[in-house]
Amino acid sequence: MMKKCFKYDFSYVIKTWWLAAVSLVLISFGAGWGFRNITLYSAAPNRHFILEYGLIVVYIIAAGALGILTQVLLSIRLYTNFYSDEGYLTFTLPVKRSTLLKSKVLCGFVFELLTALTIITSIVIILAMVPSEHKEYFNLLQETICEFIQWFILDIPNSEKIWFILYLFEMFLIGILALLGICTTLYMLITLGATLVKKFKIGAIIGFIVGADYVFSIISVAAGISFTLWIDAASYLFEDKMNVTTVFWIVLFMFFALIVILSTVITLFVNITQGLIDRKLNLQ
Repeated sequence: MMKKCFKYDFSYVIKTWWLAAVSLVLISFGAGWGFRNITLYSAAPNRHFILEYGLIVVYIIAAGALGILTQVLLSIRLYTNFYSDEGYLTFTLPVKRSTLLKSKVLCGFVFELLTALTIITSIVIILAMVPSEHKEYFNLLQETICEFIQWFILDIPNSEKIWFILYLFEMFLIGILALLGICTTLYMLITLGATLVKKFKIGAIIGFIVGADYVFSIISVAAGISFTLWIDAASYLFEDKMNVTTVFWIVLFMFFALIVILSTVITLFVNITQGLIDRKLNLQ
């Protein structure tokens, strides 16, 4: 049943989402053309590049709009399928409540990932259209890739390459967990507003989302400050033993700790959401 539930959730979101995704990719060609003209003719007199800058601004707005649209579509799907009149029919289906929620979480993660990949693709298109200012016959994408390969092969000692690969792997896991955390947090906030408030549910949901955004901003700043202080303290305490290997271990540990924290928070938010759904249904 999980596959069928996911199929219906996916089809609901994709029928609107793909139009925005394709639009962003098409707009990225215009933004790339704008960047290309600005790079090639920046020294030309009496050139103001109004159209070029306009296309770049439109691209930035479109990229942000795609991210917002993804969350709006996921929110509408969850709310209408669980907490509107349709919800009474949904929970009479011969499917476990946990399966219904897992389908929503999986669908949310897939579309958050597709959104990120679409934005990355649009950036790659722009970089491929902008000529390099330092290497003839190269575009900015080729230059960036070549410089990264050169830096990895020549500048990083062989003994440290394994650490760099481990960092990349941990950063990849952190990125995956961050995308999963976005949709689980969104679903928990929607569930809080829809189950704890009887009237003005939409307003309550918006309030929870805005409030959570403010709280997470404070937590992010506090975490950044704590991380900096922790690094300074470790440098002071292990000053005599501080070397390249020690620094690598410290950074590796911090990344691992972040992975554990994100995994714990995601699990907690899913369990809270499931508990609120069960509580709502048991009270009815």
